Amino acid sequence: MIGAAFVIGLQIAAILSTDTLSRFSVLGSEAFMALAPGPDSFLWWPARAILGEAAALGAVLALSLALLGGTILFFSRTFADHVMAAASVAPSAARCGGAARTFRSASPRRVLRRKEWTLLMRDPGSSRRR
Repeated sequence: MIGAAFVIGLQIAAILSTDTLSRFSVLGSEAFMALAPGPDSFLWWPARAILGEAAALGAVLALSLALLGGTILFFSRTFADHVMAAASVAPSAARCGGAARTFRSASPRRVLRRKEWTLLMRDPGSSRRR
C-alpha cells in the first residue's frame, strides 16, 4: 500500500505541476530537488543500505529490530487476549445449529490428523485409488 501510494502521489504531482503523466519528470524537477533532503541525511540510510553500505545497513537493521521488539512487547499482551476471545466465539456460534451436535469432541491433534487423512483420501492423484 505504501508503494502504491507513493506511485500514485508521484503521478498526481506530475499531472498538477507539469501536465504530464511522467513520474520521472517530477523527480528531476528543480522544485522536487529543492525539497529533497541533503545527501548526508539519515533519510537516505535505507537506500544506502540497499546499495551495500555496511554502516547504513547495520543502522537500518538495528532500528528495524528495535521497532519489531517494541511492537512485540507492546502488543503481545493484548494479542493473546484477542486470540482467546476469537477462539471462544467460534464454538458458541457452532453450537446453535443442530448439525454441530453430531461432531464428537476430540483433541486438536486428532482433528488435524483426521482432516489430513480426509484430504489424502479425496486426492485424485492418490496412489491408493490406482
